[in-house]
Amino acid sequence: MTGDTSSQFWPGLEELLQNWRTFIDHRQISPRVEAHIARSWQRCYLRMNPLQNLGPTHLSTGLLNAADSSASIRTVGRRTMEDLYEHMEGTSSALLLVNRTGYIIEMLGDTDMLSELEKRGMRRGILFAESHMGTNAFALAVMDGIPVRVRGPEHFLKQYHDLAEAAAPLFDIGGRPLGAIGIINRFEQHGAHTLSLAVAAAQIVLDQRGSDLLLAEQNNQIDQMNAILGIVSEGMMVWNGEGRVLHINEAAEQLLNVPRKAIMGKHFRDFLSLPSWLEDAIQEREAVTNVSAHVRAGNHPLDLTVSVSFLQSRTEFHSAIVILRKNTNAPQISQNIPNLVAANLNEILPGSSMMVRRARGLARTATAARASVMIRGERGTGKNMLAAAIHNNGPRREEPFVVLGCAYIQPDQMVVDLLGFGDGVSEQEPWGRPGKLELAQGSTIYFQDVEKLTREAQAILLDILELGIVRHPDRRHPIAVDVRVIASSSADMEKLIRDGYFRSDLYYQLSTFEINLPSLRERIEDLPALTEEMLKSVSSQFNEPLHLTDEALEILKEYDWSGNLRELDAVLHLAASQAKGQVDITPDHLPDFVFNQVHKEKEGPMPLRISSLHEIQREAVIRSARQTHGNVTQMALRLGVSRTTVWRKLREFDITVDDFRDTNN
Repeated sequence: MTGDTSSQFWPGLEELLQNWRTFIDHRQISPRVEAHIARSWQRCYLRMNPLQNLGPTHLSTGLLNAADSSASIRTVGRRTMEDLYEHMEGTSSALLLVNRTGYIIEMLGDTDMLSELEKRGMRRGILFAESHMGTNAFALAVMDGIPVRVRGPEHFLKQYHDLAEAAAPLFDIGGRPLGAIGIINRFEQHGAHTLSLAVAAAQIVLDQRGSDLLLAEQNNQIDQMNAILGIVSEGMMVWNGEGRVLHINEAAEQLLNVPRKAIMGKHFRDFLSLPSWLEDAIQEREAVTNVSAHVRAGNHPLDLTVSVSFLQSRTEFHSAIVILRKNTNAPQISQNIPNLVAANLNEILPGSSMMVRRARGLARTATAARASVMIRGERGTGKNMLAAAIHNNGPRREEPFVVLGCAYIQPDQMVVDLLGFGDGVSEQEPWGRPGKLELAQGSTIYFQDVEKLTREAQAILLDILELGIVRHPDRRHPIAVDVRVIASSSADMEKLIRDGYFRSDLYYQLSTFEINLPSLRERIEDLPALTEEMLKSVSSQFNEPLHLTDEALEILKEYDWSGNLRELDAVLHLAASQAKGQVDITPDHLPDFVFNQVHKEKEGPMPLRISSLHEIQREAVIRSARQTHGNVTQMALRLGVSRTTVWRKLREFDITVDDFRDTNN
């Protein structure tokens, strides 16, 4: 079935299809199109072709289980789906549960519907987000926080016009989205009652999850309090995985000037405002040790030294332990990203591989300069750490390091976050709110995931880099800006530029210094140095001098490390928790998914990541340089090209032959 050929057979389809055609052909929204559908179409129009068939993005089961922090949602959701399916069996429908990111974490349904979805690549682990699948009920339920149904041509992508979904959001106790649960079937089999079933399922999941959480809290109470008493000597708070305050001691109560009874059981954000970088660290479960932070307790600004650690099992986060003390040495905002402050770049970029030495040399040069820096690399390669290190070792180290996480900001809020509010502009903040640029004046601003900047925000940044000014909509005259810009990206910037999503002139302005961080797969020879450096931090957290055995190291060398340094850090933390007091981390302490990949490789061939032509050419040039010790004539002979071509490729890939003339490789 398609929307074009079968519209005459299904009531209501013709009108939905006409509404879709009107938008696609003329960019006009019919008044009969629901507002959340219309907003989704407008977002999708900027990023995808409605007539192009897109394949879904899939996350492996191991990585999905490792990354997903909603194990209790999955367990409770599965039970609810099984109960509901007893009444739906034979209706050619499927029940889906997605997490807050949009990944399908559970599926259950009739064989014919599951087979149909499998043919389309829809299975457990695929990303059902709007950015990858276009308009759909599960993405909108998570994004808008309301029950939604999307039928046939209400999908932005034509390839899904024969389907319909109804989904309802799932929230935690603090009102933050956890995911969505719902039903998917064919358009002609979608009934008006389907949305009511999805809403009922969501309520059952939340009720059961609440009961499970209360029981889990009781079971973990003794362990939590013992851990707290062992490490706390100053102001201390504990909150659970939902952010709800479980405990606050007298010292923290006096420091924050908030009554204990008024905040017990509430979400910590109800009375405590933290800088964005610290919020990100808490969200990512990154331990923080003695970092300076400018926070707000109620209406009172405070400069504090903050430490955060986490209690968690192998599969589930239990609670955060927060240590606070008054910071008498920080009269200003200090936004050093946690665990990223290092006096020596060797601590940030350990290792002796050629690519790491190249990146380290560029970073040293960039540290002393004022020009903008572009840091590129896969996710988890340490871009955030390097950005903070460049600032914290540079001439502006005493000033704030302001972070703009472009990927976490809604497009319509991007400019507001950059420029701030004027007086009286916002009902929520009638006193006005400074933008990131104002906070970074005279210092450094870091654009994390810079490819996510909207076109308007790109124009603002280009003015800053080219002219040193900002054109604020609330001001009559341009404002002079003195900031150093550091940006990072894990995207294919060249493709984004070719496709018109990112301005080429802005990219060149950002890339005065371009530092490419290699993936862990490309620098596996650095794994011993990396694990040694990371285990220093892990050892301090577990209060044990941990050591990785040679056997365990060999296992880690065989793993693919698609999550790079971030995944390595997670694996070492998991291993340390399994060691349970032993100082030697052995293969028995490593997580199962590390072995699964090793076993698959030993049992037979498995699908490998296909390198891009750019990567293949770059690797060929590097190998020829190593083999010839940087002799360009010999390189040309081995590559079968002219010397001119070799020099051009060296410039294109930012490779210096001098780096290879002293090596014996």
